[in-house]
Amino acid sequence: MGRGILKNFWVQLTSVIIAIVLWFYVNGEKPRSIVLNIALVPVSVPSGMSVKEIVPNRVKVTMRGKFNELLTLNARAIKLNLSRVGISSINRGDTEVFREISARDVSVSSNIEVVKIEPSRAAVKIGKLQTR
Repeated sequence: MGRGILKNFWVQLTSVIIAIVLWFYVNGEKPRSIVLNIALVPVSVPSGMSVKEIVPNRVKVTMRGKFNELLTLNARAIKLNLSRVGISSINRGDTEVFREISARDVSVSSNIEVVKIEPSRAAVKIGKLQTR
């Protein structure tokens, strides 16, 4: 009986390895969801302006996609494009503007769907750039 197990050892080992690889491949194709806690990073700040504070500074982003692709995600920053919020006419002092955060602010592959962003709105405190 013990000889029967060892007789085709390499064939059996190869079969087990193929089964394991196939299992990972099939499981990786199933759609899954993941929630990441992502920092908000301002981009396209109008010249002469600076961002003083963003509240909240982190948001929870729920994404759905193939397991294999979700594994490659890291907590990439959500880019808040501040050129779209009408802040170019600030004359003096700090001003607080509100910015909606949408799926297009999250840079992920086209195979990954952004399901939800919480909170979906951020308050951005912006002011004139201080020069010395």
